[in-house]
Amino acid sequence: MFQVILCASIFALSGGLMFDDGPCDLSPNGMPDPDHSMNYKIEVPKSCVNGTFRWDYPRGTAVLYFADYTKTTTVCFRELVGGWDYTLTDLTPGHGNATLPHIQDRDRSIPICTNSTFVDSLVIQVKPDHLVYVGEFIYQLKFK
Repeated sequence: MFQVILCASIFALSGGLMFDDGPCDLSPNGMPDPDHSMNYKIEVPKSCVNGTFRWDYPRGTAVLYFADYTKTTTVCFRELVGGWDYTLTDLTPGHGNATLPHIQDRDRSIPICTNSTFVDSLVIQVKPDHLVYVGEFIYQLKFK
């Protein structure tokens, strides 16, 4: 009986993490760009300084647009469930389209972060490395 309760508790907790639909839990929704390139643009609400990004599409890219916080900002990412299988590219003006280190190449408890910036917004491209249907990672903004 203890095992059944333990399994049910673990499932409920992990389901709450993976399938939360709060305003800061982001995922591509609706139609991609009109050119059918499977590119998704996601505006991160300004109130979201941390949350999750969930990918549940087999191909394409998502571009996360973080708001202008009028202060020096860095965005950091940590793998949650399968989030290691993605390339994250910093498309923020002045950052030279820098590819961030793969989460899988590091201790997953240590976040990977963009360079600090004080521009209109941070822009991060998320692209699966293979045909990946599900993956999720945590994002967190840090201010100076």
